[in-house]
Amino acid sequence: MFGFIVRQYNWYKLEFGLSMLSPWEVALFNAFFVLVASIMSYYIYGAYQTVASMLIQA
Repeated sequence: MFGFIVRQYNWYKLEFGLSMLSPWEVALFNAFFVLVASIMSYYIYGAYQTVASMLIQA
């Protein structure tokens, strides 16, 4: 899983030219990526908890 994330990150760097950006722009991109990943994991975890609670009640 970690290898997949690293490959995706390297692809984004190549695709969007992040290697040409200044360090603060790369840091901003990284912060945005972490924010999006955190929000997605929050909702995925919530959906998992909902499904798990429905299965426990059944």
